[in-house]
Amino acid sequence: MQEKTKVKIIGGAIARKGKKGIVTTAQGTGNNLGKVEIYIDRIGHFWYDAKDLEVIEEPPPPEPPKPKLINIKIKQIRIDGGTQIREKINQRTVEEYAEDMKQGASFPPIIVFRDEDGENWLSDGFLRVLAAAMANKNEILAEVHQGSLRDAILYSCGANATHGLRRSNKDKRNSVLRLLTDSEWTKFSNNQIAKTCGVSHTFVNKIRASLETVSSENVSTQPEMSLETNSSENVSTQPEMSLETNSSENVSTRPGMSLETVSSENVSSKSRTYVTKHGTIATMDTSNIGKSSGAELENTSSRIASIF
Repeated sequence: MQEKTKVKIIGGAIARKGKKGIVTTAQGTGNNLGKVEIYIDRIGHFWYDAKDLEVIEEPPPPEPPKPKLINIKIKQIRIDGGTQIREKINQRTVEEYAEDMKQGASFPPIIVFRDEDGENWLSDGFLRVLAAAMANKNEILAEVHQGSLRDAILYSCGANATHGLRRSNKDKRNSVLRLLTDSEWTKFSNNQIAKTCGVSHTFVNKIRASLETVSSENVSTQPEMSLETNSSENVSTQPEMSLETNSSENVSTRPGMSLETVSSENVSSKSRTYVTKHGTIATMDTSNIGKSSGAELENTSSRIASIF
């Protein structure tokens, strides 16, 4: 029995039977060892055996610890947990952020969730982390929450809804799909999913309906597959990140910070291959990136490789 538990007296002194009180001491000592102290309003404090008390209402759960605002080393940030929801990473925005950082500009803290093993899962701030790497920063300001990888994923579904680079409709769709294709989160109501993802409930209704009507041969819960709707668009259950450049090619960033080109025909002889801190092989195509940013992106890939 916990402190602040509301109880009713069902045993002991007859005069107080049926009266209600609140537990003030859950475990007595000395002469009251094994007993529970309760307070009865306007009467006073009394000790009772737990068997003489009936629980009416449990105390509210403790509030989660408040997030800490600290500078965290970029190399300690995990970005391979599937918490990136955007369809593409806008390379121009990363470069602009990096230049601003070099000039001393301040940015809002990124959001990370630190699990029981001490892993810091990035939930909000991929553009800022990439920009910090490009700007040769070793640390970045972070709001650190206590929570699991799933907590980080759930939070990421609503990231950038009210700040940062505006989300595209595909970004919003990816957020909704992340919940609708999860065995636990798909049980959320459409209104709850809409609130979590920062979209309208009608937007969620439409996507859920499309998943329910899609033909069985196109339905897959595997993260790299897509769910085809009646339109020509394919809705991916696991969004791919890509670095948008001025050229026609996009460089995809998959979990584990592996930088791969979108399709095999886009892979050039100038691709860079390296091993990430988590043992995954990463490749980055730099052959057709615009002249103005080609050298910068080349340096960025080296920087990211050394950090992650």
